[in-house]
Amino acid sequence: MKKYIALLLALVLCTFAISAFAQSDDVITMDVTFQSQEITVDDLGVGFLIPADFVSDVISQQAASSDIVFSGTDAAGTYTMHVYMQYQTVDALMVFLDDNADVTQVGEVTINDIDLIGYALPSQNTFVVALPVGEESMLSFVFKVATDASGLSLEQMQIIGSLFDL
Repeated sequence: MKKYIALLLALVLCTFAISAFAQSDDVITMDVTFQSQEITVDDLGVGFLIPADFVSDVISQQAASSDIVFSGTDAAGTYTMHVYMQYQTVDALMVFLDDNADVTQVGEVTINDIDLIGYALPSQNTFVVALPVGEESMLSFVFKVATDASGLSLEQMQIIGSLFDL
C-alpha cells in the first residue's frame, strides 16, 4: 500500500511540475531601427513600414479592383510582397489551413496588440501573414521568395513587426 501511495504522490508532483512549464508564455521583444517608408491602409486603420530601398510597384486598375493594396520587391530582388484584402472568415481560413497538406508553420501571434495568423506554403516558396479585419475579411501580407527558404527573413519580420494602428 505504501508503494501505491508513493507512486500516486510522485505522479501528482510530476503533474504540477509539468503544468508549471505548460503555462508559460513566450514573449519576444524586438526593437529594430531601419530606414523605412510608411504605408497606410486608411480604410482599415492600419499601417506598416517597408525598407526605404524597397521598390514599390504601380498598382494597376485591374489589381486595385482585385483588392491589392500594395505590391513591391525588396532592393535585392530576393522576394516580392503583396498586400491584399481577402474575403473570408477566420474560421474558413483555419479550415483551409487544417485541410491543406502543403501548409506548414501555422501560428497565431500578437504584434503591437494586433492579432495575426501566419503560415507557409513551401511548395510555392510563399509565406503569408493574415490580419483579420471585421467579421468576414482579412488583410493578407504575402511574401514570395525567389529561392527555397525555411522561414521569414529578418527584413520580412521587421515589416510585419512594424504593423501599427492609425
